[in-house]
Amino acid sequence: MMNMRKLAGGLLVVGALVAVLQVSAFGAVQIAWTDAGGNKVVQLQLVPIAVADPLYAGFDYAWFGTLDVEMATAPIDFVGTGNFIGQFNEPWFQVILYQDVHNLTDCTWSEFNLDLVGAFFGAVDGAVNNWSVNQTSFNILYYADPGPFVSPGGVFHDGITVFDPQSSPTASFVITKYPTCIPEPGGCAVLMGGLAGLITFIRRRKA
Repeated sequence: MMNMRKLAGGLLVVGALVAVLQVSAFGAVQIAWTDAGGNKVVQLQLVPIAVADPLYAGFDYAWFGTLDVEMATAPIDFVGTGNFIGQFNEPWFQVILYQDVHNLTDCTWSEFNLDLVGAFFGAVDGAVNNWSVNQTSFNILYYADPGPFVSPGGVFHDGITVFDPQSSPTASFVITKYPTCIPEPGGCAVLMGGLAGLITFIRRRKA
């Protein structure tokens, strides 16, 4: 969590400049989705990126936002739309998203998958939740190594970069997020009890 916050601070290089950018009449990119809290939309802000920032990839500006997600069921699709035209009337195709995913399910998460259609992934914050990450252009897999797992009521934090360099400056991509569940301790006990009963039943029939 701290790593993400530090990275966010690094992105916001000049506070005054960010404020100016936010009130200027630029294009707008938004992320829309539906979760346990209903229909949600976050308008992304155009922010400057310094060359020294970890997510700098040749773009001086990026569209940035934080998504607060209430995940009771999965998967959830996050739809990016809008216009990439920003500072200097240029298209800025880099999108940086920080996401806080609240576990409202009844299971513990050991992995988290992100699939991307219509664009490709750039750098990720692999230190989130102290998890490891495997990444391709269209998929990111976070896994609890070393962990900890995300129990019901916990929060999964991730930071991703999306590049959408199409022939036009129109944003059009979909990120699908879904966790991998592991059985709760109580569920394991019920499962083991059921297996023990089945084994006893089989033995009696053989006898």
